[in-house]
Order: sequence, then structure tokens, then C-alpha cells
Amino acid sequence: MMEAKSGYDPLDHSSKQERNAIQKSHDEIFLRGKILSLCADVLGGIWTKLQPNHVSVTRLRGGLTNLVYLVARPKFSASDDQPVAVLLRIQSQTNYDKLLNELVVFTTLAGDYILAY
Repeated sequence: MMEAKSGYDPLDHSSKQERNAIQKSHDEIFLRGKILSLCADVLGGIWTKLQPNHVSVTRLRGGLTNLVYLVARPKFSASDDQPVAVLLRIQSQTNYDKLLNELVVFTTLAGDYILAY
């Protein structure tokens, strides 16, 4: 039986590609947890009881200055009436007038459309 060496790190012997894949996986789990935390703070309810592996997070392309994500969770029962999919926009705009204008447009769009997932 081989004894483990003190200070032995199996990642030292993995390829750069494997290390990058592990880091990417860790980053995705961390990001998913942060996004879920934001959704739980705003939406409350069932969203506060979810774990990061319960939600899917898809980054939507096309935003010039903002990050926009589609965040979805499973529907747990027929009586589950909370949103199962939401759009999360992380604002990076610092110009107040542009921010206010975009907020009005985004709020109007959010109120006019129901997202079916």
C-alpha cells in the first residue's frame, strides 16, 4: 500500500487543462451560489430554501454594459405558485440618467411579458 506523502497535492500532477476545468467548475458553482443568493433576497419564499445545484443559470448575450442571466428552478408541486424562472440583470451603468431610463424600460418589459420556461 502506498503512503500519502505529506503535502502531496494531486493537482500538481494533473494537466493544465484538467486544472482549468476544475477551476471553471468551482467558479461556476460559486457564481451560481451568488446569483441564487440575490434571487432569494429579492424573491423570498421557496427561493430561500434552494441550493445552488437546484437552479440553472444561463447568461444571456447582447447586453452592452449589463450582465443578464436567466435563472430557473424546478417546479416542486402543482400548488407551487412562485416564479420558476426569472431574469437577473446586474447593472454596471454609473450614469444616473441612463440608469433610470434603462430601469423604466426593463420594468415595463418585465410587466408586459410572462416568461414561460
